[in-house]
Amino acid sequence: MADPRPAPSAVRRRFRAIRTEAALTGTGTAVLLAGILLAAVGAYVAGLRGLIAPGAWAYGLAAGLPVLGLKVLGDLYDRDDDAALWREALGAEFGPDMRLDPEVTRQARQAIEFRVRLAEAEAKAGAAARARIAPLVARLDSWMDAIVRLAREVSTQRGEASFQSGLASRARQRQDEVRARAGTAGDADLAWQLAATAEGLGAQIASAEGFSRHAEGGLLRLEHAVAAFGAACSQLALDLARGVGSTPGLAATVTSEIGLIERDIVGLGATKK
Repeated sequence: MADPRPAPSAVRRRFRAIRTEAALTGTGTAVLLAGILLAAVGAYVAGLRGLIAPGAWAYGLAAGLPVLGLKVLGDLYDRDDDAALWREALGAEFGPDMRLDPEVTRQARQAIEFRVRLAEAEAKAGAAARARIAPLVARLDSWMDAIVRLAREVSTQRGEASFQSGLASRARQRQDEVRARAGTAGDADLAWQLAATAEGLGAQIASAEGFSRHAEGGLLRLEHAVAAFGAACSQLALDLARGVGSTPGLAATVTSEIGLIERDIVGLGATKK
């Protein structure tokens, strides 16, 4: 029978991977492992010298490894560092390219902070309260997945718009020069060619301006998505603080907003064809 639960979102999978890595390679785990190994080596040497039973080191190692396993297991379920791990996971999901555009970076950082604060609220809440909102939090992380994809698309579009704007600026300057020359040209054929060139440059300028407006619209869509995401995170944090279930209608809002982002992504990508 198929598992009815939805697959975990990309951001949640990355969070789990980072949490597992932290539990396995954290300072506490490393110190405990080193202590167990040193104790085993010491017991082995002592056994060779006849100070203790020759096989005592193996028993000590066998006793220490379960303790290490319990330490790792405890770290996997310890929520005290959830906020830091979420910040790391989301920063990795958005990627370094976000830093190339200050406005997209600002929106990405806001989205990260909203999710981090929710993680802090989850860590402070009781297990029962967390269980009540867990399905909605999972949907919220799918929403974050969509925001990450939208942010990447907007960043790409704005980078292209910046390039197009630079070309348009040079084209506008050249258009002025060509128009001025066309007005003083004594040769009719040359005047016609200059006018046609000015018209072509005008089409290039108009196309670049249209692309810039399109990219600006994408940034506004991203800003709306982050603001709505922040409102949902804040509401869930409030619900956790009150110890109640999620606010009625919030699940429908999350689903609706994810659908809007998916449509925005399609709309932004349409101009590339």
